Amino acid sequence: MQEQSGKNQGIEAGNHSDLLESYEFCFKNSPDAIFLGNPDGTIYKCNPVATTLFGYTEEEFYALGRDAIFDKNDPFLIQGLNEKKKNKELSGIFPHVKKDGTHV
Repeated sequence: MQEQSGKNQGIEAGNHSDLLESYEFCFKNSPDAIFLGNPDGTIYKCNPVATTLFGYTEEEFYALGRDAIFDKNDPFLIQGLNEKKKNKELSGIFPHVKKDGTHV
């Protein structure tokens, strides 16, 4: 218990290196594809699973953005995007497309 308290005090005092190491470990070792980006679709970072699953390199993802992996003809995605315009939120499960055109 004391060791844990000491770690928390270190983070509160501004030592974020342990926290950043934990984040990086989770990001790199997650069994799921993870993308970091902004609402306009720009991708700033993706983990190794994303590149393996979708078949794009990191550089291709950065250049193409999130639109590269969405099926823009999917009616559920179209409906979801229309709702997002109204509500400023998007929630749902949407099909994704690999570089070779197959759906995930």
